[in-house]
Amino acid sequence: VPSFPPSLHQRRRRGVTMAGKWAWFSGWAAPDPPPASNAATPTDANGKPKKICCACPETKGVRDTCIASKGEEHPECVALIEKHKQCLRAEGFNI
Repeated sequence: VPSFPPSLHQRRRRGVTMAGKWAWFSGWAAPDPPPASNAATPTDANGKPKKICCACPETKGVRDTCIASKGEEHPECVALIEKHKQCLRAEGFNI
């Protein structure tokens, strides 16, 4: 006997939404998206939104090197991670 995915009515009755494309297949619903932040995105001198990946390259490089060589749990790396977070906050990111 072939097994078909539950109908939309059956999913709703069980409290499962179609939040994820394959939520019915895996047996669990995808998590709800995070709430929208009311904080404005930081902008650069030209008025373009800053990208978190490009902010604080000095602290990011040192942090990444430490994590790659010593591991994220190493006390020196933990301090560098916090220093990078402080830099990002100073740039206007909500971390």
